[in-house]
Amino acid sequence: MPVAAARGGRSRAVISAARVFPGQFWLIVGATVVFLSSSSLVFPFLAIYLHDRIHLSLGVVGGLLGLSAIIGLPLQIAGGWWADRHGRRGVVLLSMASAAILTAALAVVHDVGLIVAIVLASGAVGWPLFLTATNAIVGDLVPQERIAEAFGIVRVALNLGVVFGPMIAGFALAAGLPFSVLFGVSAAGCGCLFALLALLLKETRPADRAVAGRGPLVAETVTEGAPGVVLEAVHEPAGYRRVLADRRFLAFCAITLLPLFCYGHISTIYPVFLTQVLHVSYATWGLLLALNAIVVVALQYPVVRVLQRHDRLLLVALASALLGLGIGAAAFLAAGWPLFALMVVFSLGEIVFVPLSTSIAMGLATDAERGRYMGVWSIVWVGGQALAPLVTGAAMDRLGGRPAWALIMVAGLVGGALYVALARVGRPRPTLAG
Repeated sequence: MPVAAARGGRSRAVISAARVFPGQFWLIVGATVVFLSSSSLVFPFLAIYLHDRIHLSLGVVGGLLGLSAIIGLPLQIAGGWWADRHGRRGVVLLSMASAAILTAALAVVHDVGLIVAIVLASGAVGWPLFLTATNAIVGDLVPQERIAEAFGIVRVALNLGVVFGPMIAGFALAAGLPFSVLFGVSAAGCGCLFALLALLLKETRPADRAVAGRGPLVAETVTEGAPGVVLEAVHEPAGYRRVLADRRFLAFCAITLLPLFCYGHISTIYPVFLTQVLHVSYATWGLLLALNAIVVVALQYPVVRVLQRHDRLLLVALASALLGLGIGAAAFLAAGWPLFALMVVFSLGEIVFVPLSTSIAMGLATDAERGRYMGVWSIVWVGGQALAPLVTGAAMDRLGGRPAWALIMVAGLVGGALYVALARVGRPRPTLAG
């Protein structure tokens, strides 16, 4: 009976979530699964492709992967502005179309210069733009008190998409299948998703808040009176001025660069470190990524439901330390089961860090600038991860694999300490406490 009751409770929780979140939210969840299923045939092995097949040095590979993200940073600003001004739907469709076209180009291009140009472009306009627009869509559709739970579901979807792609690609490459076939299959998946979203995705941007002769509504102040009655509305000019004046948001973003630096290794330089320094096979790397995805899929939603009402800054502090240990401690190990144990540690950090950090950033945003806040957040997200290949790729060439890798663990621990300091400086807005 207790087991049956527990299962019934979980079923009721799932049904409740399905009812609370609207259909367009679940469309975004499904699109995330398909997008990641397609792209995970490629991105976990892109650094290996550039290093082993194109014969670029680790420093060049790291610089290329990092630069591709940095080039896209202005596009994240433009994407956030466009999402607020003209709608989220167009940004999502642009990201999907560009992912399909550029990945297809990788399947047929053989010139090194063109490959470099395609990699630079694909890292700038595919997933980052999708992330900017879909984060804003989730914020439009989901009540603030359920936002961490919603992002937890999105994370489950993301990792569900990464369960099978890396395993299939790893075993296919180990069996001798060329990279061009994987690129082609990935492009086809993104193209089909573009067509589906063009038919089903609706615009979710909040109704125009502009008042004749005034800027858009960015804050509503409720004073004494009947509950829910707005007695004063504050208007400010459009733009990023309010976002860049939010010191607590900017401080949070600056600290977040450190755990993101740790996190950014998982799909860039880490596979090269494993295959070149620890001599791990392609198939084993695929299994490690699959383990990461399985742990996140199994634990993401229940963990976020349990933790979302606790102090989120302290939780992301813990997550930063776990991310640093889960990646960086590989510097002190040999190939074998310890790598799988570290991947579990890394996965636990990811489970806590990704949805809760995004919910903190979302909680600091106003309705009128949500797209802009998420544009800046995407810049931080992409820029922090871009530091991983840029810094570590060059460091491995100069210091050697293991010494350079140990610095990753330090970055995660320092990030955790700075989050704790930020929590003590002043409490966040009430929305951060969930």
